[in-house]
Amino acid sequence: MDPIRTYLAIKTLPSDHKEADRVKRQANWFILYDGILYKRSFAQPLLRCVTPEMGKKVLEKLHEGVCSSHVGGHTLIVMAIRTDYYWLSLREDAMNLVRTCYKCQKFAPI
Repeated sequence: MDPIRTYLAIKTLPSDHKEADRVKRQANWFILYDGILYKRSFAQPLLRCVTPEMGKKVLEKLHEGVCSSHVGGHTLIVMAIRTDYYWLSLREDAMNLVRTCYKCQKFAPI
């Protein structure tokens, strides 16, 4: 996300031509507002971009939160997006969290 943030803030691109083209294409889906990077979506409000470390904490709170619902991977992805968060490795992080959750593995139907 850092190259996209830099491109939107001060219009500088990476020196690699392929990387610069990729950043230009992806930058159309993002907006920088008050120094915070947001991702645009079709039918939802702006999604706040967070670091992968912060994203893992968000997933853990959603997965093992107050109700301790222990939802599956795809539902966890949708819940994270509905709470207005986004990061590049959202799908992989959600699937890994569900695969490594002890309670989900112990009580899941066979």
